[in-house]
Amino acid sequence: MASNFVEVSFIARPNCALSIKGMFSVVASIALLSLVIAFVFTMAGAWLVLPFAGLELIAVAYAFYFIHQHAQDYESIVINETHLAIEKHDIHSHRQIVIQRYWAQVQLRNRPDGEQALFVRSHGARAPLHEQRATPGTRPPTTASHSIWSLIQWEQAWQGYA
Repeated sequence: MASNFVEVSFIARPNCALSIKGMFSVVASIALLSLVIAFVFTMAGAWLVLPFAGLELIAVAYAFYFIHQHAQDYESIVINETHLAIEKHDIHSHRQIVIQRYWAQVQLRNRPDGEQALFVRSHGARAPLHEQRATPGTRPPTTASHSIWSLIQWEQAWQGYA
């Protein structure tokens, strides 16, 4: 029997529109402005502003460094005729889980702390689709797992018409 199933893939990546040169320009602009203001206050006698301006610049530089380190992170979900593959890549690790599509179940579970989590389950094993938690009533960040949740709802609705 011929199947007309089309492979579906969802890839979620952070939106990194700023280049490294642009990042340095933004940090330098913030540093220049902050230091000018700090020196003006230092000259006026409020010398304690200068160390706090330095701490501020360290925090801003670290934030941009952290964003740059995680620019290549991604999460992907691939569904083909026989398998479901979940792949997560970040700066520290690369994980891939491949399970048979027929046995895969997507579950939304309540955690003991009142938050909800999305899991894929197969043969007694559970794998989280999304590591970050979303509290009820708030919108979680967009990831590939949320796209697959929409696909599952669409597929269930489509099967109702068949």
